[in-house]
Amino acid sequence: NCVTAGLKLAILTRNSDHAVTQFLDTFALRGVFDHVVSRDTLEAGRPKPAPDAVRYLCAAWALAPSQVMMVGDWVDDITAGVEAGALTALLKLDKNRHDWHRPTHAVDSLDHLLELIASHYDTPKALPRLT
Repeated sequence: NCVTAGLKLAILTRNSDHAVTQFLDTFALRGVFDHVVSRDTLEAGRPKPAPDAVRYLCAAWALAPSQVMMVGDWVDDITAGVEAGALTALLKLDKNRHDWHRPTHAVDSLDHLLELIASHYDTPKALPRLT
């Protein structure tokens, strides 16, 4: 998994800090993510689809955007990543079928994403992930 592979993980969401905390608690994920950027993270700038939050994470991790991958399930996620200069991966769903051509990668599952990273990349140091 991402944690044992040594990848940095973040949640980048338009939800509130409170909603993210509830999500993390419900699924016992506290401590899994290196960063949480919500709409309450004012220093992160404008919300998706603006690239501000992706750039904010890159700066926090001292990484170039080309060293991170923005993973999401909606076009705003991919737009934010592309505009920041990051690699992008879209989780393929019926609701986003018309956008499967936009990201660097379109994947059928998060397991497929991990396989893709393992086979195509020299273990990226960061992998932003969305809710």
